[in-house]
Amino acid sequence: MCFKDLTRLSYLTTHQLIHTGEMSHKCKVCSKASKGFTQAYNLKEHHKTRTDDKPFTCDVSFKGFTQASHLQTHRRIHTGERPYTCKVCSKGFARAAHLRGHQRIHMS
Repeated sequence: MCFKDLTRLSYLTTHQLIHTGEMSHKCKVCSKASKGFTQAYNLKEHHKTRTDDKPFTCDVSFKGFTQASHLQTHRRIHTGERPYTCKVCSKGFARAAHLRGHQRIHMS
């Protein structure tokens, strides 16, 4: 049980799904029958990956993306931005997941 303070009952109901693991919003298109989401919005975003609709386009490489956040991450290839920095060795990374993977080398 957590003690997260939420302003609306609907927010609490949605938040509780994190703790129960219930994924009531299932993808009917995805080949993974167990692909599910706790929120309808996340399923809607997932459906965008199942179509050719890629409304977010890189102005340098003209590569298309289904979500603005994916385009933002992609742009770092062109800008060289590395906003995620290792606190141990100061090495920078364009993606948080790459930083997390790197940090494992410092745990031995």
